[in-house]
Amino acid sequence: MEKGNQKMIKNQNELLSFARSENTRIRREILLNLYESALVAVNPLNIIQNNIVITHDQNELQIFEKSVKIRNRKIWIIGGGKAVGHMAQALEEILQNCELSGIVIVPKGVKSQLKLKNIECLESEHPIPSFKNVENTEALLEVIKKIKKEDLVLALISGGGSALLTAPIDTISWNDFQRFNLLLITNKMTIQQINIIRKHISNIKGGRLATYCKSNEILVLVISDVIGDDLTSIASGPFYPDPSTFKDAKQILQEFNLWENSTPFSIKEHIQKGIKSLVKETPKPYDPIFKNITHFILASNKIACNFVIDEANRLGIRYKFLTNQLEGNFKDMVEYLFKEFTEFLSKGENSCLFISGGEPTIEVTGKGIGGRNQEVAALMLLKFKEFRGKFCFLSAGTDGIDGNSPYAGAIVDTDSLIILEQSGLIIENYQLNNDLTTFFSVLGGSLIKTGPTGTNVMDIHFCWIEKS
Repeated sequence: MEKGNQKMIKNQNELLSFARSENTRIRREILLNLYESALVAVNPLNIIQNNIVITHDQNELQIFEKSVKIRNRKIWIIGGGKAVGHMAQALEEILQNCELSGIVIVPKGVKSQLKLKNIECLESEHPIPSFKNVENTEALLEVIKKIKKEDLVLALISGGGSALLTAPIDTISWNDFQRFNLLLITNKMTIQQINIIRKHISNIKGGRLATYCKSNEILVLVISDVIGDDLTSIASGPFYPDPSTFKDAKQILQEFNLWENSTPFSIKEHIQKGIKSLVKETPKPYDPIFKNITHFILASNKIACNFVIDEANRLGIRYKFLTNQLEGNFKDMVEYLFKEFTEFLSKGENSCLFISGGEPTIEVTGKGIGGRNQEVAALMLLKFKEFRGKFCFLSAGTDGIDGNSPYAGAIVDTDSLIILEQSGLIIENYQLNNDLTTFFSVLGGSLIKTGPTGTNVMDIHFCWIEKS
């Protein structure tokens, strides 16, 4: 993604200069450029401008095949997530001749990138919500209360919305809520499992935000950050019916041995009341509040991967697309990927670019700095130690943020192994403390820096392998 002539990868020259040969530099450049092209594909500004138009007579708004009347009608733009700020900016440009108002909630540091005139923008903490998140969500709810039945609502939802849109149940203490959120995201749960629990301790998740909005027409524009583009889970589905139950939430916590001793009392008490039908369940698919709500998925990991495939074809690069639904424990994911790489060469092939996407899980037990993409790259580096051939591997998040580090991910290759052996660094020591940012900082030439990209469609993984 570019802003003017500025590329998103801020340290590409540094990453390329790390290469010890021209071939290594070329491989690195190809993978970094493909990562950049994936970001372009899911840039919210591009996505909105390519899929949403106003008819010449300024009478209708068209989203894909759907048309809605906008003349003499007030339009509200509301929402929360890592990508909604840029989505809102693109919509302001398209709807500049309309009566427009609204509010969006974005991560800290994003507001300064935006040029919003009619839409209020509030910044909240991510991934662990602060009380500021609660105050900002209350401000959003106050705006929603002003919406009339005849008004059109464009609700913007993207990854990160689960934390940015925070409205805990009144009987749950704030300390319990914040501590519990940290517990959830540092475990091995999938995002779907985490969000089932989140939906049952929130006043707005799991379709509940829809209950606050009186409009007869709500169009929900979504940038997906979950496997299979599951609308029940993206930002915890604030406008989407929730098929899960309080019982499901308890079972997940029990499955991960968190129910008895780790779940705070106020949260356990609320979930138990829900199971006994003493508090209201999340709204289900048959609820009439959803009859006037339509969802549109504008960007996803699949779209990013498809764009990379198009780029590979354009450049004449031989590639193999594996999947855009990688999930589960990151160690299992690395085993799967490495097996695919080596089996391909064992069939007599000379070289290939592998493309995949998804979002693995890691259990954070240490106190270091890092993220899942750096964990994946470090483990892959160890796997390639005995590999008889050359390789270049990249793993990075499309949001530009990897865990608690300021980097998007990492790129490693054959030269990284040479430096590793010469340095005497022991990766395993850093892995034990989840401190891969420190490891790669010492190793050099690995950490990819973009800063927040303004989008979020999970992670991208590329690997170039060839026989020696």
